[in-house]
Amino acid sequence: MISIRGKYENGKIQLEAHGHQVPDSAEVILTFLIDSKDKQDQKKANVAKPSGRDQRQFERVKAQGNISIIDRLDRYVFPLFDYSQGGLSFVAGIKFDNPLQISAGISDPSNPDIILMELEMEVRGAFEVDNGYKIGCMFVDPMDEELWHGILPYLA
Repeated sequence: MISIRGKYENGKIQLEAHGHQVPDSAEVILTFLIDSKDKQDQKKANVAKPSGRDQRQFERVKAQGNISIIDRLDRYVFPLFDYSQGGLSFVAGIKFDNPLQISAGISDPSNPDIILMELEMEVRGAFEVDNGYKIGCMFVDPMDEELWHGILPYLA
């Protein structure tokens, strides 16, 4: 995985490649971050923000594998459901409170006892489904989100 910084200006994406070349056959995931100057400009413009279900701006992608929820010394394993920019969801037999900050781990598919990545998430919703509850979570740290997208190809 290669990370390349870039900006969206004047209707174009400007990449700062610094010697990296992206192969033509590469699959690219673009993540747009708002820097502090952009946040100030957004506040000045008094832009109305959507709320509730209208907030979802990114396509959900079906996820494979499991997620481990870590609660002190206990570990609970749940199947992943889907993910999108900013978060993921899993299916659990119990309803999680909203909001609730949880610690999670992504296990190595070849050895479930090995945690490849730990991350912090906030539960943003719990929706009843056929086999329990779909628990929707948002990444607390943008770095966790970057790592998540980097590790996805290895979870299949």
